[in-house]
Amino acid sequence: MHPEFIQGPSGRLFTLTFMPPGDRLPTSWVLHLPAFAEEMNKSRHMVSWQARQLALQGHGVLVADLFGTGDSDGDFSQADWICWKQDVRFLLQRIEALGATEITLWGLRVGALLAVDMLKTAPELVRRLSLWQPVINGNQAIAQFLRLRLAAGMMTGNGESMADLKQILSAGERLEVAGYGLSPALYEQLSAQSMNDIPAETISRTQVNWLEVVAAPEKPLNLQSQKLLSRWQEAGCSVRSEAIVGEPFWTTQELATAPHLIGCTTDLLIHAGLGSTPVQSPAEREIATDDERPLTFDCRGEHLVAVLHNPSSESRRALLVVVGGPQYRVGSHREFVLLSRKLAKSGYPVFRFDYRGMGDSEGDYTGFENIQDDIAAAIDSLQSSMSGVEEVVIWGLCDAATAASFYAASDPRVAGLVLANPWVRSEEGEARAFLKHYYIKRILSLGFWRKVLRGQLDIAQSASSLQSNLKIATGGEQGSGDTQPNIPAVSLAIRLEQSLREFKGQVLFILSGNDLTAAEFKDAVEASRGFKGLLGESRFEQFHLEASDHTFSRHEWLEQAIQRTESWLKAW
Repeated sequence: MHPEFIQGPSGRLFTLTFMPPGDRLPTSWVLHLPAFAEEMNKSRHMVSWQARQLALQGHGVLVADLFGTGDSDGDFSQADWICWKQDVRFLLQRIEALGATEITLWGLRVGALLAVDMLKTAPELVRRLSLWQPVINGNQAIAQFLRLRLAAGMMTGNGESMADLKQILSAGERLEVAGYGLSPALYEQLSAQSMNDIPAETISRTQVNWLEVVAAPEKPLNLQSQKLLSRWQEAGCSVRSEAIVGEPFWTTQELATAPHLIGCTTDLLIHAGLGSTPVQSPAEREIATDDERPLTFDCRGEHLVAVLHNPSSESRRALLVVVGGPQYRVGSHREFVLLSRKLAKSGYPVFRFDYRGMGDSEGDYTGFENIQDDIAAAIDSLQSSMSGVEEVVIWGLCDAATAASFYAASDPRVAGLVLANPWVRSEEGEARAFLKHYYIKRILSLGFWRKVLRGQLDIAQSASSLQSNLKIATGGEQGSGDTQPNIPAVSLAIRLEQSLREFKGQVLFILSGNDLTAAEFKDAVEASRGFKGLLGESRFEQFHLEASDHTFSRHEWLEQAIQRTESWLKAW
């Protein structure tokens, strides 16, 4: 596995090259085209898993972040469909220059739509498609994406409709959706895409592996997929389709996998024409040192992937970013990329990594409480790469903030913590926070009363939800279980207090005002005289972003969090 930055048509692209064992480059290559926005984040661990399996079977695999996504240059709002097609054509030509004689485009969700569209502009480079859970038309993807903003608006009483959002975009205005800046250009271009529009003569020369994940063995392919594939077969296209039982890993809240999908994809490609030419292997090449350096390091025999942001000047203090939740080093809205680039420009080295079982790293994920070895190995790698670094500040969000707190006192190299919306979840705490912070806001919002007057509110369902939360909050009913498995949730707040008491360094809390996780943390502090007293010490600071959500998903919120982190770092 070889991570590197390469100069693409619009800016640097982050790439991971997975190579077969040995010193020879293969002639059979697979280029991955990622899912759209947050689905790319959720599915990264599955993509890396599949890439390793294909490499073991003799294929070269290139996984790239297109412009404005992942670790690559640019902002999501600057990217569009045309730009991404230019990136893909550039990557195809790069693979061809490495000696590829057979290339498979492997697309996931909207990436599958992009792969099919590439057949129109680069049919000479591609003869095989491997498509995971394809999105057949762009309108479907856009509508699903915009519903994220509508769902967030319901929590704050925002009365926006789908028509309102489309009108904003049609008027030429940029729209922020769940932390992603959607440009009018991308909206229009993606909306216009459809697999039904591909010419028969183009698809007739292609072999297509179409794989969909279903909930049960008796479930067939989606009806829309069946109709499309029938037309392609009539046009002479060679189609192999499978409905595979698994979890929808691209959209689940927690980390999910579909092992049978990995096996089926590997089996379908295992008979691809293979060959090799004696050339220098990627592992023997020098990774150029730049302002951002991709690297790998070892943790208990597993290879972990990281990106080191080098400042223009040396610093004895560096930041280690630990990502929370089922995400990889980029974070749910690329917030960690932007955070790291800004802080590196301020003179601080920043190290982002995927711990075991997450993102591009090897191994099994065993929960946020079991990443102490990963953090220690990351700090070792950081200091090995930057010899002048003597002390480390860990920046963590959600359960990563809690994990960083549990770790900090054990390592004298850790001098400070930035804890954003720490995770202290318990079912009773969640229910109390929901009652206190959600229902009151909703009742006071104009959007709520508009729904009541229009008859759009399900009174029975709302009353049932309120009653259930009241029971859980008062201990009268047990809920469905903590979202983090095998964790004694009731003790998280106590353990966090104890860990912070043992740690003697500086601590900055960044707390969002529109976030139930932050609300639970605040309530836990208020309920504990010891916790309140501890946070009253001078080494603790709190910064409140009252309008922000959990992940600082708007640019102004993230910018405020970055600026506060920077000023806090310079103050001690």
